[in-house]
Amino acid sequence: MVHEAILDNDKNEWRLVLNEIYKDKWIIYSVKEVDEKHPLAKELKISGRSLQKTLSFLEGTDLIKIKEDNFIYLTQKGFNVARENEHMVLSETLQFLIVYFTTIIALTTMCNFFQALKLISPQTLLMVYAVSICLVFLLIYIFHKRRPK
Repeated sequence: MVHEAILDNDKNEWRLVLNEIYKDKWIIYSVKEVDEKHPLAKELKISGRSLQKTLSFLEGTDLIKIKEDNFIYLTQKGFNVARENEHMVLSETLQFLIVYFTTIIALTTMCNFFQALKLISPQTLLMVYAVSICLVFLLIYIFHKRRPK
């Protein structure tokens, strides 16, 4: 199907465009001239051709409606999908924060336990803390790189 090919090739650009239309509730975008100068293309840093393909996909899947006045409007289905996308991003962020703080608590508890048993020296304890902090920051970096926007 053509729409599935657009979805695969553009790596969720349709989500970005839909979310941008949803986010700017009071801005109504025109589709008279869809090129690199279009406000959506500028904001999302995508080409005009890609934006045109994405808008066609969104209209074909009944997520947006382009009316006679050449303006883009969210359909009820589009509104629901965009809201679901927003909830998904918030949920992933919350889950990440829970994992992040649980990891910090676990590492601190483990290091304090070893320190109390005198199994590791204070210098080794500091090294374990430093390595742990570096690993946590690496995980944060990886999470933000792969996270959908």
